Parts: sequence; structure tokens; C-alpha cells
Amino acid sequence: MARSPSSVADDDANVEAVTWRIEGVLAGVIGAAVVAVFFLIFDVAARRPLWTPFALGSVFFVNELPEPGAAIDLAMVAGYTALHGTVFVAFGLMAAFYFDTQIRPRASLGRAALLALLLFLAFELCFWLFARMFVPDALDVLGVVRVSVANLLAAVAMAGWIVVRAARGVGTRDMAPS
Repeated sequence: MARSPSSVADDDANVEAVTWRIEGVLAGVIGAAVVAVFFLIFDVAARRPLWTPFALGSVFFVNELPEPGAAIDLAMVAGYTALHGTVFVAFGLMAAFYFDTQIRPRASLGRAALLALLLFLAFELCFWLFARMFVPDALDVLGVVRVSVANLLAAVAMAGWIVVRAARGVGTRDMAPS
């Protein structure tokens, strides 16, 4: 039985809607992983593995910064990791949607860089607001430069994932102008 052109178009629209969501979730997971690994490297170098998510989780969930020698509470690490991942997935979804609707039709390296810049600025603003509300001395503890570098790496990785996948046509529309 032949399908009508409108049902084929509806199927294409549904695939595209699912695709940007999948790309957004994957981009968010990548961004969260980049930041987590970045801080894990510093934690391991300081001989305090998982200290950063433990400290941030403790401040967020029980409103107290643990003492530097405190034993790592894996529940705090898991809770903060889940929160951190959720925030990055939300940003990934927004970035993938923005790219799919605003940038892709006129895709270029400059527009991909714009996506990375917008993500970086959003991460910086979000972290600054989070820090001011929950951990006023978070930037002192984590370091302004470290936070900014981690956010920049995550933004570039996420934008790169979205743009490269689109350029290859992996599960998405082609980037070629119509």
C-alpha cells in the first residue's frame, strides 16, 4: 500500500524532531563528561579523587562545605553528578534545537563557533549564578580559570559534536544550503 506524500513528510518531521533531541542529549553527556574528567584530573593530582563533585554536592544538598580531609561521600558525588549531567543535557538540548532551527540552514564554521561561544557564555553565567546562590566561595575553591577552561572545553566539545554530526549527515539533515 502506497503512503501519501503527507505521511512521508510527517515521518521525516518526526525523525528530525527525535534526531535533534538525541543529538542534544549526547552533546550534554559529552559536555558533562568533559567537565567531570577535567576536574577529576585536578582532584587526582591533588590526591583527592572525586573531591570536587563531593564538595559541590555537599554544599548543594546539605548546605555545608566539607573539611578538606573529610571522607568522600559517594552519595553526594552521585547526587551532584546526576544534577550536573541533567544541567548539561538541558543545555545540549537547547543547543541542538538552536542549531537545528537557526544555524543549520546557513551553516558555516563561524556559526558553529557562535554556538560554542553561546554555550560557553551560558555555562559561565549558570555556574556564576549557581555559585552565588549556593556556594559563595566556589570560585575561590575551584579557581576562576579552571572553571572557565572546563566550561570552554565543554562548549567546544558539545558544539563540535553537534556540528560534526550534522556535517556528516549522521541522523540529521544535510548542512548543504538548499
